[in-house]
Amino acid sequence: MPSNKRVVRVENKRLDARPKETNNITEPKPTQEGLRTSEIRYRRLFEAARDGVLILNATTLKITDANPFMTELLGYSHGEFLGKELWEIGLFSDKEASQAAFRELQKTGYIRY
Repeated sequence: MPSNKRVVRVENKRLDARPKETNNITEPKPTQEGLRTSEIRYRRLFEAARDGVLILNATTLKITDANPFMTELLGYSHGEFLGKELWEIGLFSDKEASQAAFRELQKTGYIRY
C-alpha cells in the first residue's frame, strides 16, 4: 500500500539582525507604481464621466477642479470654475445655501443637485 506521507525538509537558520535590502530611491516601489496607475484611472473616469463633478477644497469651500461635463452643463470654462464657491456659479441661491450643502457633503460624502 503506498504511503501518503511527504517529507518536508526544514532548515533552521539563525536570524540575522542586519537588513537584507537597502532603500533604493532611484527605482519606483510597486506601491508608487500602483498609486500612479490608480491616479491615471481616476483622472480618466473624472474626465469621461457624463455627470458633472466638482472637486472642492474642504477648508476654503472653493472649487479646485471641474470635469469636462460640468463645463458643458453650465457653460463655464474650466478656468472660470476654479477658485469659486458653489453659490458663485449659480448652483445655490446664496452663500448660506452653499454652506448648508457643503455641510451635507461633509456628513454624507456626496450631494446631488
